[in-house]
Amino acid sequence: MLGKAEKKVLLCLLDNSRMSYSEIAKETWLSRQTVQRCIKSLKKKGVIRRFTVDVDPEKIGLDIMVYTMASFKRQTDYTKTERSLMYLREVSQVHHLLGRYDTLIEASVKDRRQLTALIKKIQGLSDIARTETFVVFETLKYAPEDPIRRILESSLN
Repeated sequence: MLGKAEKKVLLCLLDNSRMSYSEIAKETWLSRQTVQRCIKSLKKKGVIRRFTVDVDPEKIGLDIMVYTMASFKRQTDYTKTERSLMYLREVSQVHHLLGRYDTLIEASVKDRRQLTALIKKIQGLSDIARTETFVVFETLKYAPEDPIRRILESSLN
């Protein structure tokens, strides 16, 4: 469970992960040492997995985003196939599902040629029975931090 100070620090980092300890301290009314301890604790607990940049894929030529649903041929251990999916550089997310499909794959490619090649790679994996691919026409909202922010803010009130 997270303490009140850790939640405040995390909310600041969600807004701007480049904030200095001093800036976070000023924003949260905590001491700089407390902020430093909170960040160290959040990293140790695995709450903060990494600090990174948020790159717009389209701005660097990845114009097509797709979601591919995949079903496996038999009800066995899918670890090898899912690991193969995770190593595909076009793939950004792989989720194991409950329901009609076994796996959800998110990928970004620069054009239809790369999309075709990716789908062939996925369909070529030995345990894949079938796939269904959805091409993203337009992203209306991309804010993966929103549910995290909501739970943190509601627990502080």
